[in-house]
Amino acid sequence: MLPKITQWFRLPNRNPFKVRNWDWKRAVQLERWATALDRLATIALKLGTLFLIIVAIVLVSRIFQDQGYVMDAFSVPLHLEESGYKGEVVARRIQDEVELLKELASSVKEDSLQLAGNQQPDLNVAVMGIGVSLRSITYHLRDMFGRPNHLIQGEVTRLDDEYTLILRMTGYPTHSASVKVGESGEKAALDSLMRRGAELIITNTDPYRLAVVKYRQKKYDEALELVRVILRSRPQEAHWAYLAWGSILDEQGKYELALEKFEKSARAKPDFPLAYVRQAWSLERLGRKEESLEAMRNSIELDPNDVSRWRTYGWALHRAGEYEKADSAFEQMTILAPDDPDVWSTWADSKVTRGAVNEALEIVDRAEKMAGENAQGYMIRALACLARKDTVQALRHASAAFEMDPTVPWVAAALMRGNYYMDNYEEVVRTFQKAEPYLAGSENHQNALNLAAMAHNILGEHALAMDKARAAISLDTLQGYPYTTLAETFAFTGKVDSFYHYLEVAFEKGFKPGGIDESQPPYKSLSETARYRELVERYGLKD
Repeated sequence: MLPKITQWFRLPNRNPFKVRNWDWKRAVQLERWATALDRLATIALKLGTLFLIIVAIVLVSRIFQDQGYVMDAFSVPLHLEESGYKGEVVARRIQDEVELLKELASSVKEDSLQLAGNQQPDLNVAVMGIGVSLRSITYHLRDMFGRPNHLIQGEVTRLDDEYTLILRMTGYPTHSASVKVGESGEKAALDSLMRRGAELIITNTDPYRLAVVKYRQKKYDEALELVRVILRSRPQEAHWAYLAWGSILDEQGKYELALEKFEKSARAKPDFPLAYVRQAWSLERLGRKEESLEAMRNSIELDPNDVSRWRTYGWALHRAGEYEKADSAFEQMTILAPDDPDVWSTWADSKVTRGAVNEALEIVDRAEKMAGENAQGYMIRALACLARKDTVQALRHASAAFEMDPTVPWVAAALMRGNYYMDNYEEVVRTFQKAEPYLAGSENHQNALNLAAMAHNILGEHALAMDKARAAISLDTLQGYPYTTLAETFAFTGKVDSFYHYLEVAFEKGFKPGGIDESQPPYKSLSETARYRELVERYGLKD
C-alpha cells in the first residue's frame, strides 16, 4: 500500500521524499488551501468563543461571591514615598503584620486557638484602576452591578514627631492609631504603626485571635478589652469570649472565677467541647477530681475522635489512680492514631511512672510490630529502641525516617535532638539545613533553631549561633530557653555581662536553673562565680 503522502500528491512509483518528484502544480492550487484555512478558522473561532464563555462564567461567579477584603494602596506623605514607604509598600507591610499575628495565635495550645469558623476574610493588596487584571475587572464589574466591594483603605500622616494611621474598612467604623518617633528612630515608629494597623484589622474581623496573642504576651488588660469587644459586637461568639476570659483568670491564679467563665462558655454553647476541657483543668486545680473527670468525659462525648482529648483524659485518670480506665483511654488514642509515635510513647510513659516497666516494653513492642515502611513507622521503631536503651539503633531509625520524608518537622526536630545528645553536632547542623524550608511555621521551628545554635556554638561557629539564637527568640519572645543559648553565645565570645543579662532574662521567662548542666561549657568556668550563684539561688527559689 502506498504511503498517504504519495496518495495526496498522486505520485505513484516515485520517491515522495525527493523534492524534484513532487507535483508542485497541484500542491500550490489555492482552492485546496482555502478549504483547509476555512476549517482552521472555524475551529479557532469556536475555541475562542468557548474561552470567552469560561471567562464570563468566572467573572460572574466572582461578581456574586464574597471576595473578602481588598487592600488599596495607602495615602502617605511625600517624604515617606521618597524614602521607599510608598502606599503599596505600606499596604503590603500591614498585610504581612496581619499574617504574623495569625501565626502567633496559631502557635498556642489548641484550646486557646480554636476559632468559630473561618471568620478571617482574605486580604489582597491591590491598587484599583492600575493595569488590567481579572481582579481589577471584577472589582469594577461588581461596582457596576451594585455589588459591594470590601475595601481596606487608609492614610498615614505626620504632625511634629507623631505618625497617625487612619484605617477605613468596609462595614466597620473608622479607626486611628498614633505612634511617636522616639529614640529608636523613624523606622521603629513606622514598624510599630503598621503593627497597630494590623491589630485594628484583626480587631474588626477576629478579635478572639488577637486576644489570644495579647494573652500570650501577658497583656491581660488588652486581652480582656478584646473579650469585651466580642461580647458587645459578636454575641454569636460569646462562648469564645468566655473561654478567653476564663483563660486570663486561670493564668492569674483566679481558679474559681475562671471556672465560672468556662461554665458560662458551656451555657452559651452546650456542644462546645473546649469549654468542658477548660472546666476539667480548673476543677482539678481546685481539688474537685470527680467533677473534673466528668467534665472531661463531656468533652470527649462531643468530640470522640480528638486524640488530644483522650490523652488529657487518660492522664487525669492516671493521676486519680484509676489505672485500668487510664489504659483504656490511652489505648483509644492508639486506635485513632496508630501511626503516631507520640500516642504510644504517652501510654508507655504512663506505665513507667507507675513502675510497670515490663508493661511499657510490651506497649512499645506492640507499636513496633504495627510500624509501617514510612517515616512514622521508623520513628515508632526509634521509640522502641529508646525504651530498650539502644540509643545507637534508635538514632539509625530516626535517620531513616528523616531520609524517607524530610518534610515532616517533628521528625527533623527529633533527629536533631538525638544527634545533639549523641555529640554529632555536624549532623545537627546538616539536618537543620536540609529541613529548614519545611520547619518554617511549625511548632518545632523554634526548638530546631535553638538546637542548631547550640551545635554551632560547640563547633566554634559563634556568629552562626548568634543568628540562629536570635531567630529562635523572634519566633516567640515569651519562651525562656532560647535566651539561655543567646547567653551562652555571648559567654563563648567573652561578653560576660551580656551572658548574665540574657541568662536572667531566661529565668524571668520561666526557664528553671535546674535545667542547666553546669559541667558543660561555658557554665563549667562560670558556675562558681558569685554573680552566677546569686542568680541561680534567686530564681531557684521559684522552682
